[in-house]
This record gives sequence, C-alpha cells and structure tokens, in this order.
Amino acid sequence: SVSTTYTLTNITDVGVCAGNVLGNAIITVLPAASATLSGDQTICAGSTANLSLSLGGSSPWDVVYSNGTNNITLNGITANSFSISVTPTASATYSLISVSGGNCPGTINGSPVVVVNSVPAPVITGTQTLSISGVSGTATYQWQMNGNPITGATNNTFNPTTTNTYSVIVTQNGCSGTSNSLPVVITGLEEENPLIEFSIFPNPSKGTFTIEGNMEIQTIEVVELNGKEIQSIEIQYNKASATVSMPSVAAGLYFVKIQSDKGQKVYPVMIQ
Repeated sequence: SVSTTYTLTNITDVGVCAGNVLGNAIITVLPAASATLSGDQTICAGSTANLSLSLGGSSPWDVVYSNGTNNITLNGITANSFSISVTPTASATYSLISVSGGNCPGTINGSPVVVVNSVPAPVITGTQTLSISGVSGTATYQWQMNGNPITGATNNTFNPTTTNTYSVIVTQNGCSGTSNSLPVVITGLEEENPLIEFSIFPNPSKGTFTIEGNMEIQTIEVVELNGKEIQSIEIQYNKASATVSMPSVAAGLYFVKIQSDKGQKVYPVMIQ
C-alpha cells in the first residue's frame, strides 16, 4: 500500500556455497486517482457556464465527461483544480465517465446541472400607446428613449410624449432581452383616425416611393427625426395615391405625414 524498496541480501546454492548479491527493486505505489465535478448553476441562453473539476492522485490526469449527449475527453491535465467551460443550448446534466492519474484509474463523483433560461425577444408596436408582444409570463420592463432608460417607465405599455425612438428591455428569470427600436412621431395634432389606412412601397427605398390608401390625400410632409421638414407636397384633385421622390436626401430614417380630409397618419420610411 506504500512505496517499498526490495533488496536481495544473500544467495546460496544447493551446495551451501554463498554467492554475490547485487541490485534493489523499487516498487512505487501511486495514490489512487479521483475526480469530482461540481457547479450547479442557471444561465441565460447563449451564455457560458464554468464547471469545477477537482482532481486527486498523481498528475497528469486524463478525464472523460459527458454532457448528456456526447463524451468529451480531456488529456494531460496537470493542475488539481481545473475549470471546464460549457455553453449548452438547453438545460443539461454533466457527469464524469472516467479519470486516470499517473496511468492509474480512479474514482469519480458529481453530476452538476446547468439550467438554461431563454432570453426574452420582445417586439413593440404602436403609435400613441406602445405595447409589447412576444413575451408571456411574469416579467419586468424598462422602457428606453434613444437607448437611454426612461425614469419610472416600468409597465408593460408606454405612452410616449415626444418624437423619438423607443425600445424596451424585458427581464425574465434573470435574463434580459431588448426589443426592436420603434420611431414614434408626436404631431401635437388631433388623435389619428384608426379608419385611415395607407401603404408605402417600396420601403426601404432609394428615395422614391408610392403612397396608396383608402382616403383621398390632401398633403404629404416628409420630416427628419428631429421634426425638420424635408419636403411638402400638396396633392391636386385629392387622389388616394401619390409618388414622392427625394433622390438627393441622405440615407436614414424619415417620417411621412399624410393628411386627408378625415385626419392624419404618420409612417416611418427608410431611405437607403
């Protein structure tokens, strides 16, 4: 059970004649290898978990572990504390298959569980009241304006008061996801008529696009995000369609205000 040196002390033949002796035999007993895997934890999808591997016995160690689907081999570990980084796409249990240290097999222990929580993928829509889709269950909310948190805006809906770009961060089970960025124009005019519908195509465009709707168009105004007017068009004969051409404007996001005799609608337009 311990390392021992064996020495030949004498030798005698059958004729009771003594002879010469030479040499020692050393048998080295290495400690048994052992390995313990630990690190129960919860992560968000796409994140990395670090499992702790504690090793006993003599180095170098060779370890085989499983992620529940495949076996992974680690050879030539020299430190008795080792970290294994894993990035599971779903909750998984990790377990040791075998360990050897100094060519000696050993004992294994531990089956840590890594729980993977999904990251919320919220989508916001609306004009006067912004609402969230794509999220169910208990969550917390933080609305943002131009990428900056809005103090006190922590409900699942938000009513913007200024022309800006809005988004929301939704947190569930410790994981946070940010929504799309939604440009909102506050016109200061009367409430939009929900019966008015227009379509703009192509959108994005190279600067020329067509507007068609279910109401006769009186005027069209194109403005920048800061509200600066770029182009204003008065439609003769109050037709329900019109073409806007702005070939020289810079690429970016603009808003198109469409005025009919029944009210106004505002739509975002991307110029490439």
